[in-house]
Amino acid sequence: MAASPIIFYKNALLRENTNTALLNLLYADYYHKLNESDKNNLVEEITSEINNRYSAKNTWFVERFNFLIKKHPELTNYIKIDEQDIINAIDYGNITFINYALPYHSTKNENLLLATSVLSHADEKIMKKIEENKNFLNIELLSSDHHIWRNSKIDLLSYIFRYGSENLIIWLLARGMDDTATFDYQESYVNSTNDQKEYSCRNYLMDHIRDNPEISHENKWSIRTVLELRSNCPSR
Repeated sequence: MAASPIIFYKNALLRENTNTALLNLLYADYYHKLNESDKNNLVEEITSEINNRYSAKNTWFVERFNFLIKKHPELTNYIKIDEQDIINAIDYGNITFINYALPYHSTKNENLLLATSVLSHADEKIMKKIEENKNFLNIELLSSDHHIWRNSKIDLLSYIFRYGSENLIIWLLARGMDDTATFDYQESYVNSTNDQKEYSCRNYLMDHIRDNPEISHENKWSIRTVLELRSNCPSR
């Protein structure tokens, strides 16, 4: 049995290696086989896909959808983005989704916009604000209980170390603006040899650097070395 138009359409549109000739048919002739429900289903599926593709390397996917919208502007009527979608994307550092979503939901929350500046590497803009007032680094961007954040208070400094550019992080370290020792914390664990609870000293900024997708493995270690010297935790 042949696939329904919407299933065929989605499969072809979402497949990275779909050839140009077929894509042109999707953009034009095949599009007109979709009914209103199909179009809504298509946009929901694409929005979900973009929301779950965290790598900036997947911009081909968004570019393809944007071209489809250019051909058929009425599709924008089916795009439903709210503030929570923006917050979730910022929480997970999904700049691909944010770039897609902001034209359809222009948030007025200055802290969320600041987070998008970190993700888009608008470093000079951020540096200027920090130079005007170092306390700017303490601004709370989000409150999160998601597993990627070990602490619930997400300030600008933490966010920069988790998602910011290497250039911005080095700039902060060179000026001693990291306040590394204040990010030390105690983590409990059970010692397998005696079944007793014990504690180890850790540092949130080191955790964030470890997971920062913008920095190479080698450069993470050089930054971590600086942080270890500034932390009050015993040398590891």
